[in-house]
Amino acid sequence: MSVSPTRVLVVDDSPLVRQILVDMLRKEPDIEVVGYARDGEEALARIAECDPHVVTMDSDMPGLDGLGCVRRLMESRPVPVVMVSILNAGGVESTLDALALGAVDVVCKPESGSISTLRGIREELVAKVRQARYAQVRPLVPVGRFDVGPSERVLLLTGSMGGTRSLMSLFESFGPGFGASVLAVQHVPGGLVGPLAQRLDGVGAMPVKEARPGDRVVPGVALFAPSGCHMTVRKNGLLQFDYQPVFNGVRPAADRLFESAAAAFGERCVAAVLSGGGYDGADGAMAIRRAGGTVLVESEETAASFDLPSAVIANGAADAALPIHAMGQAVAEALGSSQFRRAA
Repeated sequence: MSVSPTRVLVVDDSPLVRQILVDMLRKEPDIEVVGYARDGEEALARIAECDPHVVTMDSDMPGLDGLGCVRRLMESRPVPVVMVSILNAGGVESTLDALALGAVDVVCKPESGSISTLRGIREELVAKVRQARYAQVRPLVPVGRFDVGPSERVLLLTGSMGGTRSLMSLFESFGPGFGASVLAVQHVPGGLVGPLAQRLDGVGAMPVKEARPGDRVVPGVALFAPSGCHMTVRKNGLLQFDYQPVFNGVRPAADRLFESAAAAFGERCVAAVLSGGGYDGADGAMAIRRAGGTVLVESEETAASFDLPSAVIANGAADAALPIHAMGQAVAEALGSSQFRRAA
């Protein structure tokens, strides 16, 4: 049975940018651009008329901007939104806000806005639009807070499409006594890694930062892999960074981090694989499971994209699948107990 083309609405206030995005998407036989809008208000009207599978959304527009439009959509007519934003100071904050509200992914729009640089995002834009079609936009459920005292265990995190919102929810559940070490690979454009870490630093009760050469695993501190390089960890807790080729199509790769952590810490590892596409992290999760560690995945109930969690389940690495609002308690139990209760 053939699949109908992915219907896309393009929202951008710049006529030039809008036309380039439309032209790029229209070249794909499996994508149909059903319309465009110049601001948030027009986008809301066009969405009601065109019923798109996916909306690409600029963040900075006159009148109702991208963030305001995403907020209105999530309240009244949830639809997968891919932010296409310039990641300057204002664009970064509004893009993170949009991801927190439920936008599923982001493509970094070049600040120069020239035709040649804009065309450079074509491959990424097309791939994320295709994947976003199958994303499930769900309401956010409030989470409780859970403490973990000083712990020798290490929490490993990863996610991609929809995973930023899941990360924010998970970090909200970390109480002031959260004492475990955290290492994370989150697949977002390079300009968002540091700001995302800063945002999470203010969301939860533990320090969060983008990792740098010389950093070590520290109880009660979360370190995020920087963009563009792989991050691994040694038995002495020292983080290492390299520029080896992309792995699973990405760099940094969660598999590289997870496999090194399994070798370094063994049964002390607890992995939480959040909403995301692709399969980066599935093999690393299996390495952690084989080393005696615990592997949790976000369930289909709350994951915007269940591809990555389902890959972990399919290879037999997952101990349990839980909605994101239950993940904090499960993580706390796994970090604070000698053995997490494995799923039957």
